[in-house]
Amino acid sequence: MEHIRLKTIKKTAALLLAIAALFSLAVCGSTSSAGTSSGGAGAAAPEPAADAREIIVCAAPGFVPMTYEDEDGKAAGYDVEVMKAVDELLDEYTFTYELADKETMNVGVQTGTYQIGINMLFWSEARAETYNIPEQNMGNVEIVLLYRESDPEPVRSLQDVYDRGLKIAPTGPSGGIPQVVNRWNEAHPDAQVTIDLETGINSSDQRDGLRNGEYDVIISILQTYNLVSEEERAGIAVSEPVDVIHTYCIINKAETELYQAVSDAVVQLYESGKLTEISERVFGYDLFKLQKQ
Repeated sequence: MEHIRLKTIKKTAALLLAIAALFSLAVCGSTSSAGTSSGGAGAAAPEPAADAREIIVCAAPGFVPMTYEDEDGKAAGYDVEVMKAVDELLDEYTFTYELADKETMNVGVQTGTYQIGINMLFWSEARAETYNIPEQNMGNVEIVLLYRESDPEPVRSLQDVYDRGLKIAPTGPSGGIPQVVNRWNEAHPDAQVTIDLETGINSSDQRDGLRNGEYDVIISILQTYNLVSEEERAGIAVSEPVDVIHTYCIINKAETELYQAVSDAVVQLYESGKLTEISERVFGYDLFKLQKQ
């Protein structure tokens, strides 16, 4: 009887050890799986908090690769990637994206249909009166000088424009180009350049005027000029970037808490180098290089 009892005890102990081992493997497997999903290459994005507020970000397409509609009909581009990075920092919000033309976006953000708008947007007094605009820029567009390939000397800077008395093609009053000229003139009182401001500027007519000698230089946004066809670029040379214009998102004026949260997040992304990382991934170079000099 003692022998039988001993065998029974041994069998019971072995069974308990097997159960314990299986439980240990299940716990380890669960821990490993949780670790994989929380970080590392290929990790899935964290699910938004159940009570996170949905924020609609409207992107106006047409400025590849800043904001555009991809082949699946979704908002894409540098500005969208920045907003996604902002969203990752804000647990209390979850961003969704819609596409609309620029006027619809402007009105929609103003009225609250959309909370945020993105479209390679510059700062202006009128825009700042209508929307909340973070102080920290989320990106830049690069400013270049267009001149004739046949010119005996390249045009490398606004100093060249002043020294050689070159005529600059007119530009619209509400764009970013007047900012560039004003900034140059403030920094160079002894080398002032002038540019006429006109409404209804046609870029194709400007390029024709450059080719036929009506103008000597066009101050242009590189990202916009890159959208022009090869045929339209015929006979035109492009300088290296001479300046940048900061770009921002716009936020509904009543959304003060969202404005502060987005503002803080953009500062964090800039200071951490994340904006440079996004820039290098989308453009292949650092949009902030001139800004840091």
